[in-house]
Amino acid sequence: MPIFAQNSAISGKITDQNGSVVSGATVKVKNSSGSVKTTVSNSSGEFEFSNPASGDYQLTVEKAGFEDFSQTVSSGQQDLVLTLKVGSVGAVVQVENETYTAEEANTATKLNVPLKDIPQSIQVVNQNILRDRAAFSFSEAVTQNISGITRHTTDLTGSGAGDFLRFRGFAGSYNNSYLRDGLKQVNYGANETADVERIEVLKGAASVLYGRSEPGGVVNLVSKQPVSDNFISFDFTGGQFNFYRPQVDAGGKVFSDKLLYRLNFAYQYDGNFREDADGKRVFVAPVLLWKPTEKLQISFDAEYLRERRGMDVGQLLVNGRVPDVPVERSYGEPFNRSFQQNKNGGIRGRHDFNSNWSIQSAYRTQFFDYALFGVFPALYFAPAVEADGRTVNRDLASIDFTERWHYSDSNITGRFSTGRIKHNILSGFEYGYTNGIYNHEFYLAGFVFPAFPTTDIFTRGAPLSYEFAQNYIRSTLEISRFPYRFGNRLKTNGVYVQDLIEFTPKFKVLIGGRYDIFKQRFYEEPNPIQLGNDKKFSPRVGFVYQPLEYLSFYASYGNSFSPQFPNQRTLDNRLFKPSVGEQFESGVKLNGFRGKLSGSLAFYNLTFTNLVVSDPNNPGTSIQTGEQRSRGIELDISANPVRGLNLIGSYSAIQATVTKDTNALLVGRFLPNTARHNGNFWATYRFIESNNFWRNFGIGAGLQAVGKRFTNLANFGVVPGFSRVDATAFYDFSANEKTQMRFAVNLQNLANKRYYESAFGFNDTVYPGSPFRALFSLKITRR
Repeated sequence: MPIFAQNSAISGKITDQNGSVVSGATVKVKNSSGSVKTTVSNSSGEFEFSNPASGDYQLTVEKAGFEDFSQTVSSGQQDLVLTLKVGSVGAVVQVENETYTAEEANTATKLNVPLKDIPQSIQVVNQNILRDRAAFSFSEAVTQNISGITRHTTDLTGSGAGDFLRFRGFAGSYNNSYLRDGLKQVNYGANETADVERIEVLKGAASVLYGRSEPGGVVNLVSKQPVSDNFISFDFTGGQFNFYRPQVDAGGKVFSDKLLYRLNFAYQYDGNFREDADGKRVFVAPVLLWKPTEKLQISFDAEYLRERRGMDVGQLLVNGRVPDVPVERSYGEPFNRSFQQNKNGGIRGRHDFNSNWSIQSAYRTQFFDYALFGVFPALYFAPAVEADGRTVNRDLASIDFTERWHYSDSNITGRFSTGRIKHNILSGFEYGYTNGIYNHEFYLAGFVFPAFPTTDIFTRGAPLSYEFAQNYIRSTLEISRFPYRFGNRLKTNGVYVQDLIEFTPKFKVLIGGRYDIFKQRFYEEPNPIQLGNDKKFSPRVGFVYQPLEYLSFYASYGNSFSPQFPNQRTLDNRLFKPSVGEQFESGVKLNGFRGKLSGSLAFYNLTFTNLVVSDPNNPGTSIQTGEQRSRGIELDISANPVRGLNLIGSYSAIQATVTKDTNALLVGRFLPNTARHNGNFWATYRFIESNNFWRNFGIGAGLQAVGKRFTNLANFGVVPGFSRVDATAFYDFSANEKTQMRFAVNLQNLANKRYYESAFGFNDTVYPGSPFRALFSLKITRR
């Protein structure tokens, strides 16, 4: 039997009139008896129907913004090139097919395959959702639209500046859990969404493709790419708390269709509803795409983000509960400031040998700088709140660190058949290098004498100045400071292979494995340098059964590993081994009906072992015997049931607890910042069918509900549950044939309810969500 079997497949590529590929197009073939098969063109514009019966078929192609295409084809016709014509210009054509559903995602397999073929939960927040909900924070976009994810605060000072998340009960790590276009990136400060096309969230173990990662999942921010049609879009949003944000998105050809560009720019000023927490941000992201031949394309991209903002140190719990203080009350000072600068650059290339085989390679470097100076509620040597329930002890800190990241990933993808069995194979190599230098200077209450002045829970005293803080530092004895300086260097090498095997059109198996070698070099003044070497194998296996074209049942197993933070060590001063996550997942997916429905119901059991816990026999040291477990149910659904109506909703029930610990009191306790139940719903309706003023006018509303959470493993501090209602109204219209406009109003927290987004367990700090806010936006697009 030949390895590359000949068959009667119908295959080809879809392009627009400029020769650019068209991905995400719905392709159908119908035989003489009326039986229909459907597929979707991948990121290269390619589609294939394998082994159809001999005969003629009616082939149709549908894609929003293009005219429908139809022609007669015969079995065995391959390498077809189908050209779609752009639909007539006008507001109706441009907006009527904008849905919240997604049929493909790259993050789960590094292949553009339908969601229904992936035996693991993966959710997508696309550009339409980001726009309709005015979601400028990716963490807000994720927590408001995807099940099983809550906000989390892991910053050492609890400043709440970062986009930190918890997935299925487990905290994401700033250097393990976040991707930009499939490559790891630093996620310590805030992220920008101006150049984000969509957000893909892969739930559960992901080490088989991405190496070190936390067990709950990873988030991949997929960037906007150059397009062949010249356009420029200007968007301005303003609203309460002195918020304003101009944003520009432009793209098109540079001289010819062989060289394309995309440029995104944003400036944001946020006066904030919290005391001394205002901030401003500048962001620019250019991309250049060169296509010297039909089979080769190379892109160059860069990002620059600079942000200065006040340091929000949250509010304190008193006896485990939220005190009755104004929502804007903070326990910092006006001189509290944080600074972030993020500079990224990369190159990415792809060469298609033919319609089945291709090779791609990507490299990204990131220079990340972060600094803060300010006071915050005490962390270590003194209680944050004294026994009187109102006196707040405070620490003063100066922190700065620099991280340099270099990551590359190269892989080969191919499709072939062995007899009647089809393979979609991926094999690749990843290299990563990170180097961080950290300088911390603490003046800690209970350790430094005299302590920094206290403040009151309920009444703010006269604000202190930056000069006062500097004089305090100069007057404090050298021996009273608590300096903490360290550096960490990590090198990783990983090889991986994966095969999506189609035994029959109804039964598919995904199998893969990865082998990682990673080395650490850690120094912590005044301790000697420590070296660590580890190797790890990460498998994944799953199957999908599809009794109907739109219905899939699946089950899978996978694992993950995450290195320990290196300042934790054994009794004999060795670095600990990585923690390990293991997940079993099963579920059902619905995808189809011409893109009108996408949904999944997942059941999972996730265990996190090799956790570092206190050594009861040797105080001050640790051992690696801890274990935590999360079990749950997740429902995610998006739909476009009738023209103009878009829906997205989710629900999760999580049981995430400590299962092993040397402290018996912690066993059975719930994991912090994790809600047992949470749910989201959002819907918009555009009056497409109307023939009067209301045509293309739209309204929308949604609800986010999150149950109570605990601030720490002891489950003493409680973050109250909340529900938040948002609403929107928008109107799309055409000024002329080339200019489209959109006006929108977004009302956030419509009922003006007080709620708390996350907590910091060191000192039982909680972070309030925004009161009622109205945002007004105007977008003008010229083509």
